[in-house]
Amino acid sequence: AFQASPTGLAISSLEDGRFMDVNESYLHMVEYQREEVIGHTSTELNLISIEERTRYIQQFREQGRLLNFEMQLQAKSGRLVHMLFSSQQIELDGVLYLLSTTIEITERKKAEEKLLASEGRYRRLFEAAKDGILILDADTGEIVDVNPFLIELLGYAHTEFLGKQLWEIGLFKDIVANKSAFLKLQEERYIRYENLPLETRDGRLIWVEFISNTYDASNRKVIQCNIRDITKRKQTEELIQQQLKQINGLRAIDVAISSSFDIRVTLDIVLQQVLSQLGVDAAGILLFDPYKETLEYAASRGLRPNALHPGSLKLSESPAGRAVRERLRIHIPNLPNADDTLLEALQSAGEDSVEYYGTPLVVKGEVKGVLETYQRTPRRSNPEWLGLLEILAGQAAIAIDNAQLFDNLRRANEELELRVAQRTEELNRLNIELEHANRSKDEFLATMSHELRTPLNSILGLSESLLEQRREPLSDRQQKSLQIISASGHHLLELINDILDLSKIEAGMLDYSPQIVAVDDLCRSSLAFIKEQATRKSIIMTYQKETDVSKISADPRRLKQILVNLLTNAVKFTPEHGQVTLQVSADMQQDRIQFSVIDNGIGIALEDLHRVFIPFVQVDSSLARQYEGTGLGLALVQKLADLHGGGVAVESKVGQGSRFTVNLPLSKALSAQQEIMETGGKPLISEPEQESNLAAEERTGRRVVLLAEDNKDNILTIGDYLESHGYEIVVANNGVKALEKALENHPHIILMDIQMPVMDGMEAIRRLRALPRFASTPIIALTALAMPGDRERCLEAGANEYMSKPVSLKGLVNIINELLSHEE
Repeated sequence: AFQASPTGLAISSLEDGRFMDVNESYLHMVEYQREEVIGHTSTELNLISIEERTRYIQQFREQGRLLNFEMQLQAKSGRLVHMLFSSQQIELDGVLYLLSTTIEITERKKAEEKLLASEGRYRRLFEAAKDGILILDADTGEIVDVNPFLIELLGYAHTEFLGKQLWEIGLFKDIVANKSAFLKLQEERYIRYENLPLETRDGRLIWVEFISNTYDASNRKVIQCNIRDITKRKQTEELIQQQLKQINGLRAIDVAISSSFDIRVTLDIVLQQVLSQLGVDAAGILLFDPYKETLEYAASRGLRPNALHPGSLKLSESPAGRAVRERLRIHIPNLPNADDTLLEALQSAGEDSVEYYGTPLVVKGEVKGVLETYQRTPRRSNPEWLGLLEILAGQAAIAIDNAQLFDNLRRANEELELRVAQRTEELNRLNIELEHANRSKDEFLATMSHELRTPLNSILGLSESLLEQRREPLSDRQQKSLQIISASGHHLLELINDILDLSKIEAGMLDYSPQIVAVDDLCRSSLAFIKEQATRKSIIMTYQKETDVSKISADPRRLKQILVNLLTNAVKFTPEHGQVTLQVSADMQQDRIQFSVIDNGIGIALEDLHRVFIPFVQVDSSLARQYEGTGLGLALVQKLADLHGGGVAVESKVGQGSRFTVNLPLSKALSAQQEIMETGGKPLISEPEQESNLAAEERTGRRVVLLAEDNKDNILTIGDYLESHGYEIVVANNGVKALEKALENHPHIILMDIQMPVMDGMEAIRRLRALPRFASTPIIALTALAMPGDRERCLEAGANEYMSKPVSLKGLVNIINELLSHEE
């Protein structure tokens, strides 16, 4: 009804005047789209001048509402729109809003102005007006003219109006009843009646707005009465008010259901709304016991106290029982003539109800009870009323079900609490141990991350810088060596990232990106990776491929990580001049492909085999242990094998060596191989492609970069690279120096390490941001802190960007260029 109303309707905030909703008629009037209006005020949209709004607010405060207040709007196109504006407060869920009714009277205004200028033009407008118009002689009060629209609206003939006073025409009943007030208003040259009821010749009741003005025309004073049919608008407003009332009622029930588990309190609120919304005289709610097949009154309103049965009712003893059995609404339109035990109980209690409805309360397919309503006077029920009855019955059913669920949950909780109390001491002890273990793990991860990322920043940064050959050209051998350094550094970075992602590993949330992988290429690439480590110990590396399967579907990065971890462990725990073998085989019967790493190293005792796959655990955990490591490698191998749908097996003897075997489903390998054959075969795995060596665009003029860093290697790496790109570098080795250097040199951008002596980078960023001259200076946090929440803390302190070490120098230059371009 709101959207379909031909009258412009708008709902706005009482607090700040912002539009909350408007209908299509209003949008058509102001020539805006809905998204342009919602959330804005009329002054923001230039719909109304400040002077006009001030006049409107003043009158609204004086009257508490506005009725037929004439205003002038400016549409989006600039067109001036005259309108008749009414506004009143409405309450929705405890919040006050303004409901505004807007009728465009631009045409009427134009008609009135033209009438003053030309009698002939006035006549044409008079005849064509879409409002009813009466012309009265101001001296005698007699009707001298009436336009066709009013004649058609009221159904009276033209001659039935002429020569008569308004109070002589029966349809103006309110004016007849207030003749003296009308005459007084007439002397004031302006009369307005709001919501004036008129009865047409055919007996219909319509509602109109009646406005009159006295003016001079043709050497005499006349009164022009404009009559506008507002029946549809009034019906729309009444419908909106009724719907708002229903919505508020249903929300009150929802709040009761969600905030109280006392079924009697909730049902009492439901019955309040039943009486208010449905307009019935009395109502009651009975609860159904499916085991005893009985009904019992749980709440009532409006009934005589003795009208309710004190105990349980059998389903055969009342209409409510019939509603339960048939799961249908029961209607008794004439209770005094009904032959029923309900009537006897009502009559004995002095209850004089004449009409009854019994509605079953059904939720989740189960009957929870019955909602009864009583009327002491007959009424005609329409579909809207019956629909609202069903809605309220549904709310009552939900309230009962909610309370019963809570009661069941309460009993279950009591039993659970009893069991929990018996184990409280044990759980407290376990919680203390778990808390200590988690704290130790977090401290280890944070320390390892920072200590490994700091030297990695120099390794990767210098190799990246040298490979760009901006200072001097490199030989092929030098380039190849740097590429090996860079690849090794990146692989180490991946291992660090795996450590930081331990929580994901434990939760089974590792990323898995399967591709078509060439088995032979993968194995040789993995062997090449640990070749140097094996050479230093004079260990012989061999590769044995004992299967025809050449291609499989797997995540190449994860599978290579599995093999590299196993090979690295084998080399580490094999004495000098030993032997390590990578063997690939297939078991067709068990549908699997096997990757085995075999060594003749120190081996593992049988009682220690179950510990090798536990994260952060090594068989030799003493302070003087011979072999270094985090104890994470084999745990990662197992998790990554699980991710591929496979597993890991280990065989070992102390002093003779170990054999670690990764089993992957062979069906995946065969299907992948078939796919390759169908697509003609393509390279299946390769090392990460070298990033294109595109230099950052050279800038005109040297920009000053303040590098706050306490690690000399990082200062050399980052500073040298930025200088090669045309930047002037100013270095500070702690937070205090960073503040001093910033004030002295006015840098264009600041690169801030976080962990520094004297004053850390976080505090330095905060103090810089407190100075007006550095309020907008770009700051990039360069830090080895890469634990969850570190990025957010840096940005909250005032950094524009966050980069964890080791950083890509090319990426750093790109971000610097981007931030400085914003400053320009």
